[in-house]
Amino acid sequence: MLKRILKTHFLFYFRMNVPPIQNYTSDAGFKSNMTTMNPSVVSKRYNNLTLEADIVTFLRDMRQYNQDLLVPALSMKVGYDLTMNVVKAFKREPNHPLHLLLMHPKHFLAMSHFWKDKFDIDAKRISSGLYMTSFALSICDEVTAYGFWPFHTDHRNRTLEYHYYEKSDSVPLPKVHHFAQEYRILLGLHETGVLRLHPNTCS
Repeated sequence: MLKRILKTHFLFYFRMNVPPIQNYTSDAGFKSNMTTMNPSVVSKRYNNLTLEADIVTFLRDMRQYNQDLLVPALSMKVGYDLTMNVVKAFKREPNHPLHLLLMHPKHFLAMSHFWKDKFDIDAKRISSGLYMTSFALSICDEVTAYGFWPFHTDHRNRTLEYHYYEKSDSVPLPKVHHFAQEYRILLGLHETGVLRLHPNTCS
């Protein structure tokens, strides 16, 4: 999660990849202003939005977020059809409180090339976390980043899941995302005062 602070002292909260908020508010909070969603979520959680029940469940679950839902559209061939299914689902409910936004494909690719070339990231593409951090830094006066941690255990040597809300044996391989390299970038930005990285337990 990223927290945006404007000169007007307005707080703006980014969340990555539609993490469930209900039942996790004591750990992850409940505020959100812009939430991203990878097309793979549509496949894993909502059966590609194939059935009527899938669409109803999807639109209901999206109500736990506020303001905007940001989805990639044309930056990669993979996931295009799933994104279009999301567009069709929201068209069915024009008064849905969440606004659907489609990510500009050239912006994502340009941001990915920037980080990969500048820091020699050895992966197919950057993660949505690094992308949204970059986006927040480009429009915000101050940025605090929570939940970025590339290791399988925490400070107390407790095992961590890939996502806090689900048990999963499938962690992206370094050739897809290289979380350790990305974390070093964020840590460097933290040490130089560009952003605030919050890796510890929130009070």
